Amino acid sequence: MPELRDQLLHALADRYAIEREIGAGGMATVYLARDLKHDRHVALKVLDPELAAVMGVERFLAEIRVTAHLQHPNLLPLFDSGETANGSLFYVMPFVEGESLRHRLDREKQLPIDEALRITTAIASALDYAHRHHVIHRDLKPENVLFHEGQPLVADFGIALAVSQAGGHRITQTGLSLGTPAYMSPEQATGDRAIDGRTDIYSLGAILYEMLTGEPPHTGTTAQAIIVEVRRQFREMPGIMDYSQRPDYARVVDITTRAALRQMVLPGAVAVATPIIVGLLLGHEAIAGMLMVGTIAGVLLATVLNNGGGAWDNAKKYIESGHLTDENGTVLGKRTPAHAAAVVGDTVGDPFKDTAGPSLHVLVKLLATITLVLAPLFIR
Repeated sequence: MPELRDQLLHALADRYAIEREIGAGGMATVYLARDLKHDRHVALKVLDPELAAVMGVERFLAEIRVTAHLQHPNLLPLFDSGETANGSLFYVMPFVEGESLRHRLDREKQLPIDEALRITTAIASALDYAHRHHVIHRDLKPENVLFHEGQPLVADFGIALAVSQAGGHRITQTGLSLGTPAYMSPEQATGDRAIDGRTDIYSLGAILYEMLTGEPPHTGTTAQAIIVEVRRQFREMPGIMDYSQRPDYARVVDITTRAALRQMVLPGAVAVATPIIVGLLLGHEAIAGMLMVGTIAGVLLATVLNNGGGAWDNAKKYIESGHLTDENGTVLGKRTPAHAAAVVGDTVGDPFKDTAGPSLHVLVKLLATITLVLAPLFIR
């Protein structure tokens, strides 16, 4: 936004020298600037003009002042905030020369368990401090975790909350989202007004998940499309909250079904094309061998998946029914290591017996059908 930068250069010329744009997000554009009074680099963040237009300026500045009182080793402090002569709302934080957690995850994909727990513990300490002062983040994500001398610092604390409090229901009407879908708690995604510190705990859990596995718990456009649809229904159908209106479940099912079908186009094409290509290029003997090996391997693997998944599922039910005992006759029920292990097994077992195993049976039948129907083309 060259125009916005030029306006800021003029409006804040007596306080900050803006050097360059260093980032942009859903709520603000970030500039590297020099604090003329203290001769130091700062991160000057200017709220999106559309967002600023629907907020009460005085109320936003009053809300954001609350975050200025937060002082914690793992919180990035707020230096300044205000409104320029042209109506732009801005706030100023220290410029951290280190990388963000997002940059680190992009580079390393997964972090060692000890390092992930160290970062999580530091962020949790900052959250605990802020929540005790009745301030929540609402947009906790890897981009908002910066590293200075190896120590994690949480940035933009309370900014999303200040925007939400100042803008009220008008923010929702603009279609702007306060939060990031991959890290957003269910109550925040549905537009629940009673948001508390637990929404940050959920986001921290999602960040820890990504540090350990290499990707957020909910990825892809489908999950985000569902979140958008749920938010739309809660916004346009307020009766859902008091059960006077029925949610449009069919619309959400349609989104997931269409996405699943799109994802299956390539695997389905490969399953259909492979026997045809093998038969045409290598002849009937090769396709016969492929059919034989594919059938044997497919049936064996499907049987293992079906029976293994069923065994894990039954083991969990067996323990929860109180039938498992130790050598002393003590019942090993819920909240025991055995039950925790069975829950993990059941989590893996359900897709084994309900999805992977049955799909292999379908694949074997498809392979046999295509091979037999097109057999005249392969026999020379």
